[in-house]
Amino acid sequence: MVFQTEDKEKATQYFEALKQGGRVNDPLQASFFSPAYGNVTDKFGITFQILTKGRQ
Repeated sequence: MVFQTEDKEKATQYFEALKQGGRVNDPLQASFFSPAYGNVTDKFGITFQILTKGRQ
């Protein structure tokens, strides 16, 4: 699943909530295509990509 937002703070909130009891695959950080991108698998085994719109 993908969560996409224009708010970096909101992306951080999603990421922090989903990683509780789960596993971080890629830490939330700036990339060439997003100010905040990360990948996390939640405690139920569902993998999420968190993406903030925009460029760094």
